[in-house]
Amino acid sequence: MNQKKIIVLGTGRIGSAIAVNLTARLLFKKWKLNPGEEDFTVMRITIEGEENGKPKTCIYDLYDRSDGLYTGNHGKCTKGKL
Repeated sequence: MNQKKIIVLGTGRIGSAIAVNLTARLLFKKWKLNPGEEDFTVMRITIEGEENGKPKTCIYDLYDRSDGLYTGNHGKCTKGKL
C-alpha cells in the first residue's frame, strides 16, 4: 500500500485517509492473539526485472512460526516471466 490518500465514505460523511493507516485502525484489535493461538508469518516476494538484458523473475517464499519449531524459506529464479 502506498501513502496516497483515498476517499472514504461512511454514515453520510466523506473524508480521506491513507489506506495503510485506515487498514491498521480497523484491524488492530483483530490482530491480537487469544491465549493458545499460534503466531506465524507467510510471505511471498516476487521480483521481476532484467539481468544482462534478459528478463528474469525471482520468487522467495517464507513461512515462519514464532515458537521456533519450524522456520523455512526458499527461493528460485527463472529466466523470463513465470
